[in-house]
Amino acid sequence: MGLSTFSRAISCYHTACQQLPHGFKRKRQFDTASTMMALMQLSAVGGTSYLRVLEGMSRSMGWHRPPTPGALSQARGKVPTTTTHGLWQAVRQVVQPEVSDPTSQVAGLRVVAIDGTRVLVPDHPDAEARFGRPSYRKGAKKPLPQALLVLGFDVFSRIPVGASLMRYDGSERVGAMTMTDLLGPGSLAVMDRGFVGKALLRHLVEAGGEVLVRMTTSEANSWDCVYHFLKSGERETTVDLVLPARPGVDEPPRTIRVRLVRRVFSVGRPRKGQKRDTMVLLTTITDPAKISADHLVDLYAERWGIETLFRDLKTVFNLEQFHSRSPDRITQEIYAALIWLTLAAAMEYGAMALVRSQRGRQAADDPKRWQVRRTLLYHFVQDRTMDLIELGRSPEEVMARAQENIEYLARYAAKRRPERSTPRETRRPWGRFEAN
Repeated sequence: MGLSTFSRAISCYHTACQQLPHGFKRKRQFDTASTMMALMQLSAVGGTSYLRVLEGMSRSMGWHRPPTPGALSQARGKVPTTTTHGLWQAVRQVVQPEVSDPTSQVAGLRVVAIDGTRVLVPDHPDAEARFGRPSYRKGAKKPLPQALLVLGFDVFSRIPVGASLMRYDGSERVGAMTMTDLLGPGSLAVMDRGFVGKALLRHLVEAGGEVLVRMTTSEANSWDCVYHFLKSGERETTVDLVLPARPGVDEPPRTIRVRLVRRVFSVGRPRKGQKRDTMVLLTTITDPAKISADHLVDLYAERWGIETLFRDLKTVFNLEQFHSRSPDRITQEIYAALIWLTLAAAMEYGAMALVRSQRGRQAADDPKRWQVRRTLLYHFVQDRTMDLIELGRSPEEVMARAQENIEYLARYAAKRRPERSTPRETRRPWGRFEAN
């Protein structure tokens, strides 16, 4: 079952590449498919250079002379970002229905975290015009332009379901609104505090999905219902919330029933470096029999999976070490990285299916559930994909090797250790924070 999911994912990608237009207006060595092949290698684990990619492609494609880096750069300029986005969506539509089975759901809901992260982009006038460059408090510009990447991420199947790239000072809420069509009935959108406004909340409610969001609790900025809930001292309650008409939409206000839950901390001192901040969660799941208050708090904690995804993008896939300064080509590389993550979700699903068959069924949100070693996972997915699209190995041989990889991942799967506590620190703070 698991191998078939990865097989269909990689076959879908291969087929979609073969169906791309074969040539550009002027005849050159590169066509759309070979340009996409190069782009996937540029965005693979660990990163690489134009020269290495061109040398490998020359050997595999039988070119007498490798093209110059400038030729590859020109070829990338002829491939619209919609092509890369379309390839990602084609693979996602194959993988998502299979990996979003009951083993990756909670109370029959697919849990999707939505969050944003700043992405450093090359210092170039075009990139700065498109994404903007933030300033320090004293007015001086920061060293590099920055973009805001908003992602929707299926927490338990680990597949990216939506993405929006905008200016660094753009609204995360606007980015999330572009994903509401992916968050219909059967989904639970989980977001951090300060993320949801009433317009976004109405978008999500109108889409038919459920919502779980941490609310701002400061007296100056909290919603009235949260303020009165904190004053009451209750653990949880249900209240009516009036959602006004959305900007630009002719509609009457809508009243919905929401549930407020306060986190109760365990007895004892907090870990070093941690504070016991007041946590209030708002959810449209009003029935405690469906999901209890403690379970809601645990589900919100699973939102951290999207933070580890951002870490993988920036450290494993070297997302911020772009190979071009053009905004469109920067976007290409981001979508290529999302293709890698989608293929990885398919292989991980196969490995976890094997873990369940060997170690028994486990709840999707079990804090001590088994998990695979993802660095190895990313390398295995890259190797098998390149076997097929670059080295031209037969699908049977590729799948035989993929099965060996899946068995290896399952054999060395390890339990999570939720008791670990690590300070949240950035390793690459270039231009993000004020200098000391």
